[in-house]
Amino acid sequence: MISPIISLSMGITNCISSEIKEIAKECSEINSCYQYSDPRGISLLRELIAKELSGKYLYSFTKENILITTGAISAVYLSLLNSLNIDDEVLVPWPAYFSYVKQIELIRAKPVFFNCFQKNDLDILEEIKQRISLKTKAIILCTPNNPTGKIISASDISKIASFCKNNNIVLIVDETYSNLIYQNNDNDNFKQFFENIILVKSFSKDLGVSGLRVGYICAEKNIVNKIAPTAETLAICPPTLSQEILLKTLQKGIFNSLVDSQRNYLSENLNLICSYLDELRGYFDYDKPEGGMFIFAKLVRNDGDDQKFCQDLLETTGVLISPGSKFSAPGYVRFSFGAKKEEIQEAFKRIQQNIYKLKTVNLGIQNENTISKRS
Repeated sequence: MISPIISLSMGITNCISSEIKEIAKECSEINSCYQYSDPRGISLLRELIAKELSGKYLYSFTKENILITTGAISAVYLSLLNSLNIDDEVLVPWPAYFSYVKQIELIRAKPVFFNCFQKNDLDILEEIKQRISLKTKAIILCTPNNPTGKIISASDISKIASFCKNNNIVLIVDETYSNLIYQNNDNDNFKQFFENIILVKSFSKDLGVSGLRVGYICAEKNIVNKIAPTAETLAICPPTLSQEILLKTLQKGIFNSLVDSQRNYLSENLNLICSYLDELRGYFDYDKPEGGMFIFAKLVRNDGDDQKFCQDLLETTGVLISPGSKFSAPGYVRFSFGAKKEEIQEAFKRIQQNIYKLKTVNLGIQNENTISKRS
């Protein structure tokens, strides 16, 4: 195997600002950072988050609407735990972030996939209506989507939220990548907040600090009050030191500039990978993502499968990417563009030199019947 291995697999970036590092050193000297915080999160951090969100949505939030969590994925799990019973159904966007499916199955509920990817004129609400049942208790939206990078428009989210409200369905909107949008920059996502919505947010991707593990839930006070005891039972509190680092980032007024730097870094990497994939169109077919930090590409040659392709790629070139099967989409692969520029260049140099040795597959884009069968 070629060494060292270059990973274009995980959703992490190598753009960590010197300001964040300095703030982390500063916070490491605060004794209280080594103690438990309020189980709901540091009060002032929740206040600042509520103030920021109140300026974005047509709703006046307070800290009582905010629950800090150990990363966004914990926020999703807590939302599902407090919305589902055994055998309930959850509508999940296809292709699906794998943790959604695993979490739903842990609760012994059932994931039901709806198409959120293939057709340009896709009516997502209609896709949802076709798969709704009396057992449907929650719907997950992820925008920009992981793994496809597609954005669900503000108008579509509002329509889906209204539909859910009228049908007593909880809508979990995962906006982990909402600050990382490279196209449709005039789309500020949805503004109208509905009482049945649970917003899931994260600092991980915005600042390139996934290891700090801080996300949060924003929801109606009664929903937060219901979720909070479960959160305390599972983790007691989110990481105090991490919360203090992010609090200081907000207090110093540098958060937005750091997010801009992260977005610019990722945008340059996105364009770089696209330029390489364009040269390899005989092997990969893709649409440029609107946001997030992944490119989801279809394999277009016949003789293998996506998992074998990724394994062969790793063994032949030392480049690690994610198989689409991991996201319930066999025949695809996911590239992360969070790595350093020179790593991306070296990775594709190796791929270009060895692509003829690799076996690729065209399983075809799955149709609605295939999705329904897996549901």
